[in-house]
Amino acid sequence: MVDTEAPRVDNFTLSDTALKIGDNATVTLGFSEVVIEFIAADITNPNGSLPSMTSSDNITWTGTFTPTANTEEANNTLSLATSYTDLAGNAGTAETTANYAIDTLVPTISSVTAGWGTYLNATEDNSVGTVTVVTSGAENGQTVTVAL
Repeated sequence: MVDTEAPRVDNFTLSDTALKIGDNATVTLGFSEVVIEFIAADITNPNGSLPSMTSSDNITWTGTFTPTANTEEANNTLSLATSYTDLAGNAGTAETTANYAIDTLVPTISSVTAGWGTYLNATEDNSVGTVTVVTSGAENGQTVTVAL
């Protein structure tokens, strides 16, 4: 038997492409045939970790991708190197996933300033006032609640 055809990637996906705090994504990598010499380290994974990939048939592989904490990046892809081969020794091709976004940046409040100053006196009680809250990492339109 002669095999000169390189193995190819049939699918390379993440189960979640908008990762937030506490999220993980299942990475699925399907090859056209049995591959050997493939390890998770063959996948470049910016802004996260993919410590291992497992397979019961050496064709379909899965692993858990965990995004890096305190990261906000809209443009990411996982990239597969060409270091894997089929049983005949044909080197595989490189491949990338579709884009995924990460927002694990924890919003913080850097200051709260009341328009009436440090103290609220009896004459100001039950009157309208302004409280200014300065945040970082909060998204536009996100509700910030301050209890006084």
